[in-house]
Amino acid sequence: MLQRLGRRLTNQLSSLPALGGWALMVTAKGPAALLISRTLQTKILGACS
Repeated sequence: MLQRLGRRLTNQLSSLPALGGWALMVTAKGPAALLISRTLQTKILGACS
């Protein structure tokens, strides 16, 4: 994806799901939501590196 879209756009697009993970973590009402948010953030971090 990096080679097709460029570094800047790839970075911007990957930050959207990461922000969603943080928003879910902040608004989590139970442990399941926390686990989902951490999993989402981990997947995005792995995709970016």
